[in-house]
Amino acid sequence: MRPSTFTSLALGASAMVCALSAPLAASADTKWLVNATFTDGTTLTGYFTYDVYGYVYHWNLVTQPGSGLSGTDYTTGGSTYSYSSEVVFDAAGYSQELNLFTTKPLTAGSVGNSFTSASYECQYSSLCSFPIGGDIRYLDVAESSITYVPEPTAWALMLLGVAGVGWAARRRAASVPAAAH
Repeated sequence: MRPSTFTSLALGASAMVCALSAPLAASADTKWLVNATFTDGTTLTGYFTYDVYGYVYHWNLVTQPGSGLSGTDYTTGGSTYSYSSEVVFDAAGYSQELNLFTTKPLTAGSVGNSFTSASYECQYSSLCSFPIGGDIRYLDVAESSITYVPEPTAWALMLLGVAGVGWAARRRAASVPAAAH
């Protein structure tokens, strides 16, 4: 096989790896970083990880006390469930609940995705899933943000694509002097 044909094949294979890594990275588990403010001026900070199957695992979100609610540390000691654009966290003992709604499905990534004004925290209500009664506070969406960080598998796929392009370029540079002889 001639070096130029081999180089073309290597570059084509590298481009294919890069192209395939983009959809795989978008569908990989993602760690969402949360930095939010409630309408009473208190904050919500922390993270949660959302997997490709629509489940939340490894979460730690912390709220400050305010508006009749005590500050809460929502950790994996509590429970959670999620839908396309909603994640619900219950504190251990189910005394408080945090409902986060996003403008796009969580699988869409963070570009153009944000919290909606329907996001809230409540306590002391058996109907906490429906904001009726009990103490409640809503997120100030203008002062809130979410971003996501790709999991290690997504980074590995991206690095594999870059390494393939580098390898192909090196092979091409090495074959040019050999062809000159």
